[in-house]
Amino acid sequence: MVRLLKCDEKMNIKSLYEKVFVEDEETYRQYFYDKVLPVSDVMVYEDNGIKGMITMIPKKVTIGNNETICRYIYGVATEPLCRRQGIMDKIMKSCLSYLEDDCFTYLIPSSPENAKIYEKYGFSYVMDKTEPKASGVADKDISVRKADRTDIDLLSAFGEKCASRRYGIYLTKNEAYFEETFEKLEAENGYIEIYEKNSEIIGYRTGFDDETVELLMDDAVYKEEGCKIHNDKKPYIMARILNAEKMATMVGQNEDFFGKGVFINDYI
Repeated sequence: MVRLLKCDEKMNIKSLYEKVFVEDEETYRQYFYDKVLPVSDVMVYEDNGIKGMITMIPKKVTIGNNETICRYIYGVATEPLCRRQGIMDKIMKSCLSYLEDDCFTYLIPSSPENAKIYEKYGFSYVMDKTEPKASGVADKDISVRKADRTDIDLLSAFGEKCASRRYGIYLTKNEAYFEETFEKLEAENGYIEIYEKNSEIIGYRTGFDDETVELLMDDAVYKEEGCKIHNDKKPYIMARILNAEKMATMVGQNEDFFGKGVFINDYI
């Protein structure tokens, strides 16, 4: 049977989660259990216990000039001994039906093979992931420093200004977004790097030593300073529109929306 778990049942997925996502550090798991799971919806398949699950994490998204809540599909898992029995197909179809009032939903496929499976449910790639060059920036006048929580106002102001100018759809860069980001990064020893020129922020990078989660830089840096921050790109985020009518309403008469990109970098 496929059903949505009640609030006091959500921790019942712990056994399956830890069996499937064995690479997750304990601090990361605890962050997920304590901070993410309580505010998320969890759809499961039950047959003498939970055999499959999908977590739907609410995210504040800006579409055009409007804000809405969309769900990030995360923690897609099936009991190893129960795979290839159609369990995940049942859960995924129930999730998409449950989310039909959202403008869209999105996910990060764990492999190209899994991406092909999601394509069968109407998902397609909407943005690539970009890694910075190891040498950092080219302009000697640009400095790099690690951010702390006192920089949240600065990051939010820059993030909203830059993202709204460059993207039609993006995770809303308000203060709550960066508060949550710091919590996530602290759970996995990650950090935010701030790029500055003349004491003004011109970009930031969120991630770890060997992985970039989010990279946002001012367009002017590339055009005027020849900044060499980008390296190879690879397909990253997949999304599916769920409610075209609501999506059109969100876009409204915003002519600038068309031609802009999508910026939905997130990992939990």
